[in-house]
Amino acid sequence: MTDNQTELREPEWERDWFCTPEVRETFFSPSQQEAASIYPKWAPTEAVSHLINGTGISTTEDGEALLVKLCTKPEMERVWRRLHKQDLKAGRAYSAHLPRDIYLGLNGYCEAAEQLSPTERQKETEEIQSQIAWLTERLNAFHLDQPSLTLWTDQELAASLGTDKSLFAREMYKMCSPSIGELLSRLSTQLEYSPIGSHSLIHTKTKDNEVTRFTRHMALRFQRYYGKSLVDNIASLISALFDQHLDTSYLRKVINATPEGGKFSLQNWQDFPGKTPPRI
Repeated sequence: MTDNQTELREPEWERDWFCTPEVRETFFSPSQQEAASIYPKWAPTEAVSHLINGTGISTTEDGEALLVKLCTKPEMERVWRRLHKQDLKAGRAYSAHLPRDIYLGLNGYCEAAEQLSPTERQKETEEIQSQIAWLTERLNAFHLDQPSLTLWTDQELAASLGTDKSLFAREMYKMCSPSIGELLSRLSTQLEYSPIGSHSLIHTKTKDNEVTRFTRHMALRFQRYYGKSLVDNIASLISALFDQHLDTSYLRKVINATPEGGKFSLQNWQDFPGKTPPRI
């Protein structure tokens, strides 16, 4: 039977979560089964599917490298099995988000802000606001402040407004759009209540910012999904990704010291006016 002739059913996450030989036979085509054969049977079916089809986070080189680790590192077997049990209790496949959550924990933060002290962060914020004020004044002085949409190309406008708008309508949209200076002023105002680093997981520079950030990031994600930090799983993830073996008591101290602003950014970032992710 060829790939085109094979009738494949959609996997059910409760029953088909792990990519066992039986699941591969019913979910993957023959060529996909061959490509998936290099991954252990405890690897999640969805993750293996992304790897062999080049989808999900595996569309980028670093995303693919991460997903390979999550599907091959020995420490990950226990993590995936523990999380699947938590999913079954919760009635939802929250662990399907794990690759993306880990990717954001590794890459989704502003490292420049984390290297600064709180005083330095405030100083940088005020410096940006000062430069915004200077630039806005110069734009006005030389009559360069203009409706922001006038800088958009026709293709960009069509992609945003649709192709059915008349030339007159497009011109009206352009002229009624906020000016460059107005947008800069809004940014400056936003920095008043959300200065640089205010939503960071790192209050001040630590001995290992990357591991500290990752620990707090994953704890908050697990708390959001399961109502608890699952510190044992975080320790296993750190072992798999950073090749460090950290005691769970130490990790709990790191988690307990999470800044309030960091808790806000992870729990409510979609409501945050700045819409800062994927780089918080």
